[in-house]
Amino acid sequence: MYKYLLYTIIVFSSIYLINIVRFIIGMTVKDHILENTKIYPVSIIIAVKNGEANLLRMLKSLSQQSYDGNMEFIIIDDNSIDETKNIINNYISIDERVRYVNSIDGASYLNHKKRALDAGICKARHEYLLFTDIDCIIQPEWVKSMMSCFSEGIDYVAGHAYVYDRASILNKFQRIDLLMLLFSAKSMIASGNPWASIGQNQAYTKTLYARLEGFKSISKYLQGDDTLFLQLAVHRGAKVIFNNNPKSYVVSRTELSWNNLLLQRGRWSGDANIMWRFNMGFYIMALSLWIMSAGLILLIVLNYFKLLLVILFFKILFESLLYILGSRSFLHSIRYFDFLIWFIIHPLYVFIMGISSFFNFEWKGARFK
Repeated sequence: MYKYLLYTIIVFSSIYLINIVRFIIGMTVKDHILENTKIYPVSIIIAVKNGEANLLRMLKSLSQQSYDGNMEFIIIDDNSIDETKNIINNYISIDERVRYVNSIDGASYLNHKKRALDAGICKARHEYLLFTDIDCIIQPEWVKSMMSCFSEGIDYVAGHAYVYDRASILNKFQRIDLLMLLFSAKSMIASGNPWASIGQNQAYTKTLYARLEGFKSISKYLQGDDTLFLQLAVHRGAKVIFNNNPKSYVVSRTELSWNNLLLQRGRWSGDANIMWRFNMGFYIMALSLWIMSAGLILLIVLNYFKLLLVILFFKILFESLLYILGSRSFLHSIRYFDFLIWFIIHPLYVFIMGISSFFNFEWKGARFK
């Protein structure tokens, strides 16, 4: 019996490592830098649920965007019970480009964030749609940089996000983990086989949204407003690029507890369970990662240290190379100690996420399944 377990670990570890090599190769593909001279009007759409702590900061950042085209800032109130609605409505008197929308205006067959986004998209006056989250931090040229990518028939622009570097082990793990995910996403898009996007920084056309009938076909899934929607777009022939201009980067929320990080990533990993319906290669990669991570733990329990060391050697070799190439491409500082922390924690983290992805999650008062 142990023999077959070992063969399984070896096979799936090999599949995972081959995919890491693919990511490394993708990172060497020259960035597709577009010089779009047209100034398109754009609707910036942000869903908010009890976001009073970050709302005013985001509204000020939107008002200060250095984009010459027409902009509207659609803030969708997703059943907030704090001062979200009042803050938005009060700010309209300061900047008339701000618009208040209620998530109830979204399609009734949608739930939570997808319904809120649908409400905002339906109310949008412009063809180009740009998205971020209320707790992200955007730069003054964020809109300008993301909009500069819409040329040569581009339908979808995936953007980059990162978290600030802090002293805690939790932060170092979160920062490297998010970077590794986005390095992989950028690599696959550059290779012509888009796998993932992030809702904190992405843009697409309203025409594309209508052509895909919005989120209708993914309405029953946990997340879906970024990676699953991207998969639908790719299946319909959408042209996708990754914006690697540092002016387009957004800063993501730094999690202050492992519980919050695990809840967030648990929602993300829930989509991996059904990824076989959209992208079998992506699904096999995710499955291989989980089996390899579980296998590493099992090898420790069974005292198969020779095989353990062989897998760990190739894992750290290829993952560190991806981290170094990705950090250079995105102009991030290379922090080897932080990477080592991530490398040590990652197998156990992946194992836990794989198990927890089958359970329900509660987030901001909403129950996810």
